[in-house]
Amino acid sequence: MLRSIPIKIKVNEVIVKTIEIYKKGLQYCVDVAWGMKIRNNVQLHPFVYKDLRNMGLPSQLSISCIKQSCGMVKKAKSNPIINKVSIRYNAPRSFSFKNNILSISTIQGRVKIPFKIPDYALKYFDWEVRESLLTQNKGKYYFTFTFLGEDVQNSQHGNRILGIDLGVNKVAVTSEGNFYGKNIKQLRVKHDKFVSILQSKCTKASRRKLKTISGGWRRFMRWSNHNISKD
Repeated sequence: MLRSIPIKIKVNEVIVKTIEIYKKGLQYCVDVAWGMKIRNNVQLHPFVYKDLRNMGLPSQLSISCIKQSCGMVKKAKSNPIINKVSIRYNAPRSFSFKNNILSISTIQGRVKIPFKIPDYALKYFDWEVRESLLTQNKGKYYFTFTFLGEDVQNSQHGNRILGIDLGVNKVAVTSEGNFYGKNIKQLRVKHDKFVSILQSKCTKASRRKLKTISGGWRRFMRWSNHNISKD
């Protein structure tokens, strides 16, 4: 299983500048990929890699930037605009840690940052480390470690198997008799009826309303499915 451990860190000007350049590079890659209709990072690489290096990004961060941009373009319906950015780091190529010291790649080489591991997370730092993220949120900076391993405490039931049936009337039913999303079908019927009424009116007000609620059901279902899956 995967575990993500976000840890607040103190940054310096070099790291802040690295994030700024990465964001600029990510937007550049997205624009090129969108304009050339490229969705594969291998195909995009020769068109942007040298430019990313000229911006100041080191090799591994340039590669991460290219991969991330293609992932965004694949999911987008219009050219994405980068507002917030997370830098993807891969161990040991672009980051490592030892004795509570985090070493990450920046525009000026490796930078070492002391950090404190929360007590609850100590056991995870013996697991296999996976791709991790450097993020900024409201002026605060976090490095989110991702680990792969087995949580012995939470797997005390052994090889227990849970059956899940996916349906229409109910989104999910488990073999233990738990029901999820029982009201989804009813809400979908109401939503479709409301949209049908608006479409039949053909007025400016109805068109504005349709534009306002456009994508609302899709976002609601994404949120619902996420929570049902998590439960």
